[in-house]
This record gives sequence, C-alpha cells and structure tokens, in this order.
Amino acid sequence: MSDIRTTPYSNAVITGLIGVLVAITGGLLLAPDWQMSAVLGGCALIVTAFVAAGVEAVLSPVAPRQH
Repeated sequence: MSDIRTTPYSNAVITGLIGVLVAITGGLLLAPDWQMSAVLGGCALIVTAFVAAGVEAVLSPVAPRQH
C-alpha cells in the first residue's frame, strides 16, 4: 500500500480540523465574550495539537516508514 506514509498526516489534519470546530463552538458556548472564547479556542488548539502529535508518535512505529 502506497498510502501508508500519508495516513498519519491526514489523520493529524482531520484531528486538527475537528479541534478547530470544537474550539470555536465550545468557546462560543462557554464564553459569550469573544476575547474569552479566543483564549479558550487557543488553549483547545494547543491541546489538540499535542494530542494529535502524541497519537501520531504512538501510531508511527506501527506503520513501516518507507524512505
């Protein structure tokens, strides 16, 4: 299968997009103030980025790397 190399990146992109949507909707629901929602959204994006990087780091040894 030639798409093994692109799978972790596409998963990270999908996770990032979901994180953006969750950050925007969660920020708007939790804080009507736009400044507070921006702060919450930024924190959610950072957490989502770390989670995506951790999942990719855990799953990357499973997929054989082809150089």
